[in-house]
Amino acid sequence: MTFVPRELAVERIVARDSKTESEALARLDAQASNEERIKRANVVLTTQYADECVNKRICREAFVNLQWRLLDDELKQEFLQLSKEDQAKFW
Repeated sequence: MTFVPRELAVERIVARDSKTESEALARLDAQASNEERIKRANVVLTTQYADECVNKRICREAFVNLQWRLLDDELKQEFLQLSKEDQAKFW
């Protein structure tokens, strides 16, 4: 899932859709909050940065996801037994 800070979302809605700030806030309030969406997400990206940065992050996440799916179940279990610091060395 992608997200931007609430304030930036309001700015974008106002600029893109010619809505008032109140209308933009009402639209956001009718949706799940960033926090709620992040809790349910497998991958979280923010689009508040330049497209090049976002695209690099997407490619990295896709590569990590593919690597994980290619591991057999036994290796996955071994990996999950490692500390978070040791896990980070693999990606």
